[in-house]
Amino acid sequence: MVLLGAPGSGKTTLLRRLQLDEAGDRLADGGPSVSFFISLNRYALGAPEPDEWLAGEWNTTHPDLPPFDDLRRAGRLLLLLDALNEMPHRDDDDLAARIDHWRDFLRPFTECGNRIVFTCRSLDYSMPLSSPEVTVRQATLKPMTPGQIHEFLQVYVPDQAESV
Repeated sequence: MVLLGAPGSGKTTLLRRLQLDEAGDRLADGGPSVSFFISLNRYALGAPEPDEWLAGEWNTTHPDLPPFDDLRRAGRLLLLLDALNEMPHRDDDDLAARIDHWRDFLRPFTECGNRIVFTCRSLDYSMPLSSPEVTVRQATLKPMTPGQIHEFLQVYVPDQAESV
């Protein structure tokens, strides 16, 4: 899935919330899946293919957990990949090639049960991740209306809602 939205619409916050909810659910039910949040602005020029890069990032940040490749093969991963539009690139052709690498990564990664959620600014999602082999669904975040914001505040911070 690709979560699209305007700058500041809450894409990153929603990914972090998904990560928190996933962790809580796995603690409660003892399920085997593991979430991994990473910003694609770290996918530097000259970085290896996505699977190798992700494995290196995982193994660096989580050396005490099972290796990325073991989790991948077992279909246990939920990847939360933030800011596709911020992936470093030299020019439009380079960006297209880098997105092709991610597109090629999707089918083998998801075939064994792994899941992926990307985020991207709506206006920057000009090279979709879908291919004939894999359909990548899209969802668009829309800003909350003033009424929705007020209702949210009434529920979560009722004593401060009016002053906020």
